[in-house]
Amino acid sequence: MEASTFQHKTEKPLAARITPVWTANFTPLDRETRTHVDTETMCWHLGFATQTARLWACKETYPEGLKPIRVNGRLKWPVAGIRKTLGVA
Repeated sequence: MEASTFQHKTEKPLAARITPVWTANFTPLDRETRTHVDTETMCWHLGFATQTARLWACKETYPEGLKPIRVNGRLKWPVAGIRKTLGVA
């Protein structure tokens, strides 16, 4: 009877197998030249989930100075309001 050989498949560590879902390059706030940015950028700077920002816009409960405008159905957030919220204005 032949001995069966079991070859262990070498796998990469878990961290190497996971591809980042959200990898984007954001302009630092001190170098931002636009007057308004999209929801993802605003949330990245403030450290909130995008759904939180959408809820703020829906219920109009955003921080003072951070009132978004709608452009073709998309939210655009004022950079000045982001700076004010962070206290770096």
